[in-house]
Amino acid sequence: MPLFEPLTGYVCMKLIGHQWALDYLKKQLDSGSLRSSYLFLGPRQVGKATLALTLGMLLNCEATEGARPCGQCRSCSRIARGTHQDVVLVAPAATNFVIDQVRELGEELSLSPRESCFKVRILSEFDSATREAQNALLKTLEEPPAHAILILTASDRQALAPTIVSRCQVLNLKLVPPAEIRDGLVERGMPPGEAASLAVQAGGRPGWALRALEDAELQSRRSQDLADTALLVTQGRAQRLRYSEDLGKRDRAEVLDTLRLWKAWWHDQLLASAGAEAGYLLPPEERAVSLPLPSTEKTAAFMRSLNEIEDLIERNVNVRLALNVLMLRMPHLSNQPRR
Repeated sequence: MPLFEPLTGYVCMKLIGHQWALDYLKKQLDSGSLRSSYLFLGPRQVGKATLALTLGMLLNCEATEGARPCGQCRSCSRIARGTHQDVVLVAPAATNFVIDQVRELGEELSLSPRESCFKVRILSEFDSATREAQNALLKTLEEPPAHAILILTASDRQALAPTIVSRCQVLNLKLVPPAEIRDGLVERGMPPGEAASLAVQAGGRPGWALRALEDAELQSRRSQDLADTALLVTQGRAQRLRYSEDLGKRDRAEVLDTLRLWKAWWHDQLLASAGAEAGYLLPPEERAVSLPLPSTEKTAAFMRSLNEIEDLIERNVNVRLALNVLMLRMPHLSNQPRR
């Protein structure tokens, strides 16, 4: 297998969120000020690669009328399928980019484009690159071929050498509001109630929501997590800590997904206890709002704890210990229905 192994078969659907970034890139293209190297920074699954592929479409779109990129012409379609020879999304070799892979990329970039005026290479999550690989990329960034546009995506700016960052135009992509994710899912055929629920759990990450839209296993796990949430609040400490042990064995990203779901569930419980008629995050069948809550103060305190533990886990603290703390702080709810 070659070290320079592009990802194929990806689907570049219409960008969800980040319209400001796309508008900015369009203005650069129209004014002739497009840069040769970009760094798209932001959380995983927030849409960095999709924005990069959309820029590739923008550069190659064959539409003569209407908005560009059109997403439907031959070039746009081939980029979306991952078969365009001049717009390629490149994944790390194994778990990170290595020096030989970057050297091969530099050699490949020096060759002329085959189908268009530009060669666009997108290095996905380049913060996984070894320091040697990052140093090897500097020459390409300092003396890029006139026909090449290099786009790096990364989640952790601190993992990148300052010399890499300084040679790229940086676009910081923020988490996308749930309403925009919901609208994107509805546009793709999901019922509004389900779309709103998934958008909340996505935590601002359209990529996660789109994956959930297609992944039956993920949706099944989500349903089980909701059922576990409603049961867990009625159980004692020993049972909660056993659950914490099991949950802590999951991937860190899956744990964070579960915590975001808990936040939505507790939010809706609080609204229900106040007799609210609107503002719920989950559809009616997922709320389980028949349980009586403790005081508003205790509920609000636990919701703050959820935010705190989520933040700690994102900062790579010990997941198991963080979950144990959360379980001990969780209010105990009576399993008698709310009257």
